Amino acid sequence: CNLSMKKKCINTKNVYENLKYSNFVDVLNTFIVDLKEQDQQLFENLSKTRKKEISRAIKSNIKVKSIKDQNIKEIKKEMKNFRLSHLYSAKKVTRPLSTWKIMNDNLINKNCNLFVAYIKDTPISYLYCGEFNKMAWGWSQSNTKKIEKKDSVRHYLEWCAIEYYKKNNFNYYDIGIRYYENDILNKFSKKEIYISDFK
Repeated sequence: CNLSMKKKCINTKNVYENLKYSNFVDVLNTFIVDLKEQDQQLFENLSKTRKKEISRAIKSNIKVKSIKDQNIKEIKKEMKNFRLSHLYSAKKVTRPLSTWKIMNDNLINKNCNLFVAYIKDTPISYLYCGEFNKMAWGWSQSNTKKIEKKDSVRHYLEWCAIEYYKKNNFNYYDIGIRYYENDILNKFSKKEIYISDFK
């Protein structure tokens, strides 16, 4: 993976060589956006529905801000709001507070980014992205409940993240793993399959 990133290409040469040492073979597919494509082509690759949602968000004057380059006070404030939004959306604590501290520290150290969508000055959606060697990926996401029922801002937020990484000369954006309902081990939840179809 590291070699692929350095060469600015996805290289699968010899990727299955180590399988002979394994008793169990499991192949996962992931969606990866090639950020070297032209802006117009990236937009054309979207489904008709996603294009409409992005256009609607632009008309609604939804603004997206990158938190990575903000001061520490602002980073801590937005990370706290993100954590609370995640808590209210899930209606329960889904992971330890220590993980949020790690995310906060990584953001302060500029090893990741947090994108926040606003209507006027009110935050409505959050997307936390990991970064490594000119590759980025969405790690955690949350919407406020009010907006969740009205609009799907999540697509626009991710589109803005993709545009940000393209402008900052990243090579790839990993959207996530493709799960299948007919997996023989039935190890994927309905929620994971739904999110996968959605992506």
